[in-house]
Amino acid sequence: MNNGTKVYDIKDLAEVLGVTKRTIYNYIKAEQLPAVKIGKRWIVSQAVLDEFIASGTEPNYMKKLHE
Repeated sequence: MNNGTKVYDIKDLAEVLGVTKRTIYNYIKAEQLPAVKIGKRWIVSQAVLDEFIASGTEPNYMKKLHE
């Protein structure tokens, strides 16, 4: 179905990154973690997760949530 590419949902991402699901939603909303919404589910590919882990978030990314 997904050509062998590993994908993660919000729960998986929270477990892998050791943060809450709310934090994952904040990363997505602040455009720090690119994600695709399919139906009611947000998903992130392994490649996107690897890039996010390598680069992290921008300083003060939380300010983007309130703009």
